[in-house]
Amino acid sequence: MDKGDGMNNYRDSLIISINKQLEQWFDAAHPVSVEEVRNFIQTVEASASANQLHDLTEIINSLKDQLAQDDQQEWTPPELCEHLFRLIKYCYEEMIQEDVHVHKSLDPGYDKLDVLVLDDDVAHLMLLRDELEKQGLGVLTTTDPDKAINYFYELNIGCFVTSLHIMNKNGSLVIEVVRQQNNKQFIPIIGISVDDSREARLKAYEYGVDDFQTKPLDMGEFVVRMNRQLNRKNSIDKLLFLDELTGAFNRKYFKDVFEKHRIDFMRTRQPFCIAMVDIDSFKQVNDKYGHLTGDKVLIRFVNLMKERMRATDTLFRYGGEEFAMIFPNTNQADAKHVLERLLNDFMQITFESDEEQFHVSFSAGVIEATCSREKFKDWLNLADQALYAAKTSGKRKIVIADHTIKLSIHRQINIAILSDNPLIRMILSESLKHVVEDNFETDIRTYRAGELFFADSWYQGTDPYIILLDCIMPRKDGMKVLQRLRAMPNSSQYTIVILTDRSSEQDIAKAMQMGVDDYIMKPFSVEEVQIRIKRLVQRMTD
Repeated sequence: MDKGDGMNNYRDSLIISINKQLEQWFDAAHPVSVEEVRNFIQTVEASASANQLHDLTEIINSLKDQLAQDDQQEWTPPELCEHLFRLIKYCYEEMIQEDVHVHKSLDPGYDKLDVLVLDDDVAHLMLLRDELEKQGLGVLTTTDPDKAINYFYELNIGCFVTSLHIMNKNGSLVIEVVRQQNNKQFIPIIGISVDDSREARLKAYEYGVDDFQTKPLDMGEFVVRMNRQLNRKNSIDKLLFLDELTGAFNRKYFKDVFEKHRIDFMRTRQPFCIAMVDIDSFKQVNDKYGHLTGDKVLIRFVNLMKERMRATDTLFRYGGEEFAMIFPNTNQADAKHVLERLLNDFMQITFESDEEQFHVSFSAGVIEATCSREKFKDWLNLADQALYAAKTSGKRKIVIADHTIKLSIHRQINIAILSDNPLIRMILSESLKHVVEDNFETDIRTYRAGELFFADSWYQGTDPYIILLDCIMPRKDGMKVLQRLRAMPNSSQYTIVILTDRSSEQDIAKAMQMGVDDYIMKPFSVEEVQIRIKRLVQRMTD
């Protein structure tokens, strides 16, 4: 054995020893004395220094400085995790460095359209996601045509990649939905098939695909051709200022109009107002009466706004059932008055579905733009916070924002981490604290078993949840938790991600059939998990 091998063996033994001690502390229900931690750090320092483990020595020295300034007598496991996070992360990544597969091109500042892939061949689905994410693309994958349909209605899909086998088998409704959506906005479709016959190609083009490729895919060619379709979509979108479903101006045009009024404000000092408007309980409308009826509600809302709002005001469809308005030369009191009049008019409309009648309302938040230095996003956040205040205080109302709302009103996203591995629980809980934007609060809780999660009534709240499930846990494993959550009447409230081994293709296939939203391969990179969860949050809150 040469000196390098001996050094690596000692490093591995030391890291295993550190991990064992950390696991003991994190699995304990009682606090750990700071003196015990200090003695442990000194032991690790001596070993790391003697064996020239410079990265570890640097981390230990930083921890010693931290301990010297801390006057607490003991730390709870979460406090211990916060203080020792650099050491925990270092040891975890040293243990998995030979196995982990990280897409370095995944962009934390992701703001691209999603690529949706529908295929009942899970191995191919995993390959496609892997290759496309290497290009920095956001990828949604599913084996379920119904879930694909929901994605089309709820998200901003940039390109749809579909197996023609699943289309032939049970995906005709998906094709119909895609055709309807393409009447409203262009979404390129790429069909993939193992059948390269003339008949298969003709049938694909009859379905409405924009491109056809044969399995096994030449991934280099596939990526080039898909990017060509995405670029084509971007070019078409830039030419269209209108949302084709409702006739309102689209989100891209919103920022341009804001900038025009900001410049006018600099010249005239006349204020203008921004409003964020959200149709109340719209998801229940879709669930009860269907997406087509939901579309009719959106169209009627926009038509009413156009008929009744002032000629100088502008309406934009921001996304889904959320709209934005700009009121030029208007103070916030007048903007609120206009919106209250529009709300009253909208509530008078009677909608019908299958001979059942119902009424719909909206809520809105208004901010008066009084400073040309503030960024577009800042004004938008304030209006959005006021909208959230309106929604959480009974709906059917207009709330005027002020700068204190940013401090006092927050949306909340709950994150649950279920794993019997204490290090995974601690790494994820600490690393996910800051993946959510500042105007959201995050409540992160960890559970070492499924029955402990369900014993805590916290999961029955009304805020959205992200659930990270380890597939393999004792007694109630991740699949059983997934099954129970998806059987709940409010199951759409839970965005569920499974943690699974690379060899567990069958687990991924089963989870997709049961309604999982995403999967993460173990061993995982902390940075990649952060990016994946951040993307999920963006989809949930967009």
